[in-house]
Amino acid sequence: MPRKYIMSWEGSPAFRWKKEFQKKIYRVSCKELGFAERFWLKDETYQAANAWWLNKHAELVHSEKWHPHEDAINALKSKVDIAAKLGLHDEVESLLERIKAVERLPADEPPTLEDDTVQLIENLKLFDIQVPPDIDPIVAESIFGEGRIWGDRKSRLANVPTASTAQHHADRFLEFHRNQTKSKGKSTGRFGVLRNGIQNFLNWFGPSRALKEISEADVSGYYGHLMQRFGKGGRGNSGNTLWDHFQVFKQFVSSAAEESPEVPLPKNLRSKKFQIPKARREPDPFTKDEFQLILTHSNERLQAHLMLMLNGGMYQGDVAELIADEVDLESGRIVRVRSKKQKIQAKKSKSSPIKTNWLLWDKTLELLKKTGNTKDLVFLNDNGDPLVRGAIGDDGNEDRQDNIRSAYCRVIRKLKKQKLLPETWNKTLKQLRKTGANILEKSEDHAEFYTMFLDQTAVAKRHYLTSGKPVPRFDAAIKFFGDSFGFPTTR
Repeated sequence: MPRKYIMSWEGSPAFRWKKEFQKKIYRVSCKELGFAERFWLKDETYQAANAWWLNKHAELVHSEKWHPHEDAINALKSKVDIAAKLGLHDEVESLLERIKAVERLPADEPPTLEDDTVQLIENLKLFDIQVPPDIDPIVAESIFGEGRIWGDRKSRLANVPTASTAQHHADRFLEFHRNQTKSKGKSTGRFGVLRNGIQNFLNWFGPSRALKEISEADVSGYYGHLMQRFGKGGRGNSGNTLWDHFQVFKQFVSSAAEESPEVPLPKNLRSKKFQIPKARREPDPFTKDEFQLILTHSNERLQAHLMLMLNGGMYQGDVAELIADEVDLESGRIVRVRSKKQKIQAKKSKSSPIKTNWLLWDKTLELLKKTGNTKDLVFLNDNGDPLVRGAIGDDGNEDRQDNIRSAYCRVIRKLKKQKLLPETWNKTLKQLRKTGANILEKSEDHAEFYTMFLDQTAVAKRHYLTSGKPVPRFDAAIKFFGDSFGFPTTR
């Protein structure tokens, strides 16, 4: 059944939902709904927005003290709650439509009975069993219609011990990974992927269902549910997002099966037939003119950050983690292990990770000397904090602050306002790293070094005689890249 959007989506830059009710507009942002910034997407947040509006609408109706069909609406809302907890998605959508229909009814028009209930009452009349013609629809439904079914469903929920529910297992899973993030310095972004993947599965499976009920049919069903959301003419999810959701689902079920003997491990959980196509986004590198324009309108501190990212193939986190001991201002080089993953692996095996020796362009070195610190972290913000920092709050939400990205976005907004960049221009800082690799890959003389520019360990091992020592041919490739962007190296 297609997705139902109760509220209307407002995309960039607001990333929020809105709903008009009684000539008044109500809005809620993705941030207020508890989503990390990377998940501020329409199809990632619509279910939370639907739930928010139902609660908000209930408050508004209650504040007016009376609704002509309040009892019928509340009865339907209780069914929505039960269906959602049991993962009965089609019924949730159908019930929401019924709620909207009842809300639109005039005060003197009673809610209609379901077709099955009407047919049952007609059948009773054939046996001379009389049903009052003015019977309350809610009473009729509870006696002759779906009331018995919903009563059974409600009792099923009541009979599931809390420790057996999917929600309980999910809470334990996320708590473990939250502690891993805090104690071992793992990416808060990765925790956000886990959290959103788990929530997506719970919305489908039903948080109050016993996880021990999961079967091979559920694995196939959840895969089918995800594939229904793929594409949809631009309204669906990307293959990458759905792939993440399915991987998190498999990780979660496997973990629960390992920890709890009552949770089975479905035989088809690792089946290779469940393929989700991942899109490979083609690089959209910066042009020389674009980068020079942005650099000209940036302050010296942001210029230093941008130059390091372009020169050294760095992300914002790499710039933020750069320490003074890794910078040689005399020779104009940075010698460091770029990858956090390499650092962790080296710590586990007690071996030395491969270090990369980067030659800095003259402009990069000049800005580094002007704006960088000579002790501890090279860059701090005005409050003395790291430029990029993230933490997982008690509510499970990711609290990530990226001062480099914020400053960059301010410059881009200014350039668009001045008509120096088109409104459709949307290159991100990640493209800076791809810019250098793209230029080197297309060079006849330096193509072999584009992977080393990306600091891939296997390539580094082939070229480094000693970890951290300069590689003349790699220096030549870095100089070639700098010259092509107007940043020569005279050393």
